[in-house]
Amino acid sequence: MVVKVHEIYYGQRGIVGDELDDKTRSDYKELQNNEQSSDILNSIYDIYGHSSAYDLMRQTHSEKPWLETARNDVIKDDLIKEYFEKVFVVEED
Repeated sequence: MVVKVHEIYYGQRGIVGDELDDKTRSDYKELQNNEQSSDILNSIYDIYGHSSAYDLMRQTHSEKPWLETARNDVIKDDLIKEYFEKVFVVEED
């Protein structure tokens, strides 16, 4: 899924327009209705939502997934997952 997002938005400076397809809208609704996913995304927004694109770029470019990926390669999902499992802790009910 991340690779797909990269393919769609590579080179763009922002997500513009309202050209979301039905699958994308369905995925969004599914995330909204999944309490755990919604909580995780809201927590991430609370932490990073104030950051500029430049600040986020500087931060991510100093983190392990970026540092362990060759220049111009797509960062592997496993590296991202492994890194953020240590950064964010999900509390189970």
